[in-house]
Amino acid sequence: MSPRPSTPNLIVSLLTLLSLMLQGCALIPERVDTLTSVAELEEPEVGFLARAQRHIEEREYRASENSEGLQAPNRAHNLRTYFGPSGIRVHDRTQAGSPELFELTLTGVGRGETLVRIGPGEVSSEGPRVEIKRPGLVEWYVNTPAGLEQGFTLTERTGGEGLLRLELAVLGGEAALRGDDVIFKTATGRRLRYSKLVATDADGTVLVAHMEVPAPNRIQLWVDETNAVYPLTIDPILTATGRRLRHSKLVATDADGTVSAAQMKAPARNRRQPWVDEMDAVYPSTTHPVPALPPATQLESD
Repeated sequence: MSPRPSTPNLIVSLLTLLSLMLQGCALIPERVDTLTSVAELEEPEVGFLARAQRHIEEREYRASENSEGLQAPNRAHNLRTYFGPSGIRVHDRTQAGSPELFELTLTGVGRGETLVRIGPGEVSSEGPRVEIKRPGLVEWYVNTPAGLEQGFTLTERTGGEGLLRLELAVLGGEAALRGDDVIFKTATGRRLRYSKLVATDADGTVLVAHMEVPAPNRIQLWVDETNAVYPLTIDPILTATGRRLRHSKLVATDADGTVSAAQMKAPARNRRQPWVDEMDAVYPSTTHPVPALPPATQLESD
């Protein structure tokens, strides 16, 4: 007959067994957690890819230096904007030669008919934001897929009586008022929209503001800030209209009004040649293309 284990040994054995059982139970949640985290790896991976794509898209709109200066491309509106001490130059981003569409410069700030001329400022940038700093005034831009947002932050009230007025000069294009918006007409046929003017004070109060175009090369931003708390922010945005003049038909007529056979040929992507059969025509004759647009678009009225 084998000897019975002593009570102390039995207690030690039971405690050891209990300890092993507790350790095993503790391992079960860790295993479940591990399995859960592995199963969830696929969704975070999708989130990571979305964040990476968003990061790449955001980088596309950041301002950076190239051989011509500080610039920011805008893929959504097919623009490239160059920033200088006096204002901006807006270019077509993808058209051959990247032609300049127009320049926009802040020339003065004042009240009523009194205007104080504004000189060049100090340019700085961070990410998609560019600032042109002048004493008491910061002209800023934020480049996003929504467009090129422009803003003016005034730190203190200017002297004089009447509504606050900011004057901007347009060079290389023509500005025209369309309702509450300004449409820029450019030599390339592209049209850009300058719109959504909002003015707010330091308390977030929205102020009455509107735009005027006294001449094709001048734009005025007017703000009623009678009871406003400074600083003020005046904030329009520049966008593409998506409308470009295209010539789809060619009409040729002679002195008697007779229509001659005519067609437009394209020997190269950047060349157009009008051809006219004027064998029996009476001179002088007139040949002109007829502007046409895709059905989904509508031409801005002149």
